[in-house]
Amino acid sequence: MPTETVLPESELRALVRWRIEGGRLPLMRPDYISAGYGSSHACSVCDLPIERAKIEYEVLTPDKLRKLIFHFTCYVIWQRECSRLMGEPSQSPEEPHETPGRVTPDWWRFTAHSILRFGLVDG
Repeated sequence: MPTETVLPESELRALVRWRIEGGRLPLMRPDYISAGYGSSHACSVCDLPIERAKIEYEVLTPDKLRKLIFHFTCYVIWQRECSRLMGEPSQSPEEPHETPGRVTPDWWRFTAHSILRFGLVDG
């Protein structure tokens, strides 16, 4: 299961918005995402450590000076909030418009919706 955080989805959304407003998280669409086993560092959203047996997702800030590390669920919620704050239109998960083999912003919105729909995060 891709979720590791124990915080409800509504709390994660509030944390993301608060951290974007405070400058701790950038409002951005990453060009590159790397993933690997957890490093026990704190997640950039929930501050909980990402265990070594779990997968962590890493993004560089636009200035390339900071690494942001996320649980999968925390990353998806951050990107969903970025989409909302950037004024991007939402998309129905039944009609994804993505190119096969390419991860797009629409894919992340679709994935976030799926997580909530199948109960992987409290919502």
